[in-house]
Amino acid sequence: MARFSGVPFLLVLLACVAASSAHRAKQTAFVAGLTNKTVASTVPSNGDVTPYGCFVVPRTVGKLRRDNVLINAAEPVGLSTALVVLQSGWVIVGNTPTTDGTSNTIMRGSIFVLDAFGTVRAEIKNSFINGPWGATVAEFQSASIAYLFVSNVVAPANGTIVRWTLTDIMRADDRSSRPPRFTDPTIIADNIGAVLDPAAVVIGPVGLGYRNNQLFVSDEVHNRVLHFNNVIFRGNPDTNPAVVTSDNALQQPIGLTLTPNQNQALIVNNLNGNLVDFTIPAPGTQLATVTVSNFGAGSLFGLAATINQNGQKKVYFVNDGDNTLNVLE
Repeated sequence: MARFSGVPFLLVLLACVAASSAHRAKQTAFVAGLTNKTVASTVPSNGDVTPYGCFVVPRTVGKLRRDNVLINAAEPVGLSTALVVLQSGWVIVGNTPTTDGTSNTIMRGSIFVLDAFGTVRAEIKNSFINGPWGATVAEFQSASIAYLFVSNVVAPANGTIVRWTLTDIMRADDRSSRPPRFTDPTIIADNIGAVLDPAAVVIGPVGLGYRNNQLFVSDEVHNRVLHFNNVIFRGNPDTNPAVVTSDNALQQPIGLTLTPNQNQALIVNNLNGNLVDFTIPAPGTQLATVTVSNFGAGSLFGLAATINQNGQKKVYFVNDGDNTLNVLE
């Protein structure tokens, strides 16, 4: 099995320039004029397949290099699209395994925490972790605390969002450092919807994007994107989120990312090979639809939008159809 410096599953670091330092003020579609290109294969020598999560590394720490793209693969152990990298270099990835690759044997799973050298330093399991399916993180000027948002899709969860407060965050390239503490788990959204599916394993909230105390979530079951407010301070579930956009070009929206200027979001569809660009917050407007995969249904999952230091827009996304990392640029 391929190893990322000792990790017993696939976490591939691909060298791709990506940073955010400029943005457009007008509501022109972020993806307007971009061309789809293949960056690299995501298949290592041992043949691990099914790329899921996609995250641009924020800082150079240990073996992680700023602006490179970190991805994970679902097979063979069940890693999900829930993948984030903290500024301190800690890698957090969700695990929702099955014994036979189907929803019949799906398990509650766990959350792995890796250091900047790829060593698994902690595995989190408790009643607040029920099929971690998607994730995003809120970090601030002080890197000693962060807020992790994780969606859950396995019963008894029915599409919940749990906020974790991460404390005691130290640099992940110091082998004497302990991993962050996962504290104060709080359900800030529930009953978004999650359905076991023979083809997709689970249909439920995958894409999460954070900005300014707001959370944007792809609701795959109801074919829409939701907008939750006050997510840092909320102590109970938000039962009345706003709908940013729904239907039209959305076809089971799955992966989601915010653009660097944070006034637009991008989603990819589960039922076709399209990416949809729309404005945020609610009510949003769908600005553009781009076909990014010729493999159709079930080929798109994680994505990440950036603007590099030269002002070039880039949207990275994984394609399960041919097991590649691609970019719109």
